[in-house]
Amino acid sequence: MIWMDINMPIMGGFEATKLIREKENQMQLTKSLIIACTAEPILNEEEVNNYRNSGFDNISNTQLVVKPVSKKTFEECIKFYLGITL
Repeated sequence: MIWMDINMPIMGGFEATKLIREKENQMQLTKSLIIACTAEPILNEEEVNNYRNSGFDNISNTQLVVKPVSKKTFEECIKFYLGITL
């Protein structure tokens, strides 16, 4: 499980996620679980599509993780995607 910050120096989360997905496909690797984390909530359908097209897993379930991430949100996300209760 990768918790991907959207706004990072040098390479943003959208670009990093796209590169991870490309490498997974090229090397026929098992798909990683990538969770988008952002300080800004999604505002419109174009932004939602940008997240989906980049390959984030939580966007298909409309569960964008907004920073700061609370312990409850973190635990709920892990339970939902991995079936693990902390």
